[in-house]
Amino acid sequence: MAKQNITVKRTISNNWFLLKIALQEAPLYTVEQLTTRARHRLIVFIEHIYMIGYIIDSIQYRRPFAEVFWFVLTVFAFVTLIAQVLPNYVETRLKPLSREKIRRRIRMELYRKAAEMDLKNYDDPNYYNEFVWAMGEAAQRTDSVIGTFANFIGEIAGILVMAGYVLSQDVFGLALTAVSVCLLLVLSNLYNKYRLAFQEKLKPLERKRDYIGRVFYLPEYAKELRMSHVRPKLQEEFEEASGQMRRIAQKETRRLWILKLCIRYGCDTLLFEGVYLICLMFQTIVREAFGYGTAVTLYNSCGSLKSCSGSLAEVLTEFPEHGRYIEKIRHFLECPVEICQREDAEAVQDAFDGIDLHNVSFSYPGGGQVLQNVNLTIRKGERIALVGYNGAGKTTLVKLLMRLYDVTEGKITRNGKDIRELKLDEYRGQFATLFQDYQLFAATLGENIVMDRKPIEEQKAQPLLGKSGFDRKFAALPKGYDTPLTREFDEDGVSFSGGEAQMVGICRSLYQDSPVIVLDEPSSALDPLSEYNLNHTMTNLSRDKTVIFISHRLSTTRLADRIYMLEEGQVVESGSHSELMELNGKYAAMFRLQMEKYR
Repeated sequence: MAKQNITVKRTISNNWFLLKIALQEAPLYTVEQLTTRARHRLIVFIEHIYMIGYIIDSIQYRRPFAEVFWFVLTVFAFVTLIAQVLPNYVETRLKPLSREKIRRRIRMELYRKAAEMDLKNYDDPNYYNEFVWAMGEAAQRTDSVIGTFANFIGEIAGILVMAGYVLSQDVFGLALTAVSVCLLLVLSNLYNKYRLAFQEKLKPLERKRDYIGRVFYLPEYAKELRMSHVRPKLQEEFEEASGQMRRIAQKETRRLWILKLCIRYGCDTLLFEGVYLICLMFQTIVREAFGYGTAVTLYNSCGSLKSCSGSLAEVLTEFPEHGRYIEKIRHFLECPVEICQREDAEAVQDAFDGIDLHNVSFSYPGGGQVLQNVNLTIRKGERIALVGYNGAGKTTLVKLLMRLYDVTEGKITRNGKDIRELKLDEYRGQFATLFQDYQLFAATLGENIVMDRKPIEEQKAQPLLGKSGFDRKFAALPKGYDTPLTREFDEDGVSFSGGEAQMVGICRSLYQDSPVIVLDEPSSALDPLSEYNLNHTMTNLSRDKTVIFISHRLSTTRLADRIYMLEEGQVVESGSHSELMELNGKYAAMFRLQMEKYR
């Protein structure tokens, strides 16, 4: 992921964005998680620092046994409650339910946005990468943000407790610790800066190695690896990337090693374990300014103070990192939707009479013009064929009809009304579609046909099985409409061939009972007999249904009432099959060329 420059204010806002969701959905769990580190620091100070010093001083000054006993018992009860009883309840009861609530909220926000975002965003590689990343990262990132806030609060609490105690006993120790911490922060900042730069240099090479690794084990590459000479080339590139990574590591790790040495032995061993320990022993043994227990407590407190400060420095670097990732989530969620319903949109009430395209032009974002000055008319009950070579704009035109995109110029009208003035869902509900890249879902056969929460109406669906040519395959399915498709969630799931899956898609389109049926290459995966049956079905549909189909197989277009021939985004010919053959233009040439293949 490319590094982004985000302001401190935006960084704070981004981290708060996810933390606020967690607080809204699971306040008790979130607050408990936020205070975990602070409780740990308090327990460490009381149990492992102050109590040890108290016991040593009690031995030195011969305090009464009962006083020491009750103190130790109180500490034990407090630690048991805070460190064992509460975490056990949270881990076994609160955490599973709360994390699920938080993740559900975030995923629902993402799913809602994904369902309404403009289709053109899928054509933008950067936006699509952010979209995919946000889907996979958001829930886990929330846990990380809560953890970072918890560490931040915990280290601040630890610093306040330790510094307060040291300040009350030994100002010099606090000053020396502060010097050690400042040096630690400066050197740690340099170390982190060089470490991140080192990782950034490795990332593109790691991605390249990972890609080559995937090629060697993913099934979709297996045939090409065995039937070509690409394997030595891939291995060579893998070795080259690995060699570059080794050379970068040899150069960069030398500097990191020197800095780590200064951090560990300069700030830690020399200043703290050397200078301060000698001064503390002098104050205790020679000057008798402290008891032995107090000296131990001071030494441990300063060590813990230094540890808290170092940890705080590391924690502060995590917020910008989270901020950069969360920026992508927010950019995805906050991206405006351009193809949306107007506030004054009108309901689609009257029966479908027809659609007209008036001087329609369209360009994809960042791309060239796909359609230009297209004029065509589609009337109720017509069978319309869109033909042309690849890239002519046929599928794009259909997407404009369904308002998956908005025209760049011109307008599209339904019954004379601009489709942008109609309620979006109601207008799209006028179409039943089967795209060339249609998908079957990991659900039952019936659910794949209905594509709704409603149960399938078998009386309505049964005739469609024969019309689509799927009736013979259906008869062999023991579970009928309850047959699970794919093995994603069910080991007994059924995987259909391309032709069988296309038949299910045709059933889906016919079942919707919409006034307009759109079929993009409906016979591309069908055998000749199934194609013949489909053509017969399309011909014999009720004249209340308008059928628009895109097809490269011009044998299908004979059945169309009107054919539109597209070339380079323009309608160059239109008419019935016989009219276009008499015209002896581009459609006729394409048709004859295809017929030659069957002689």
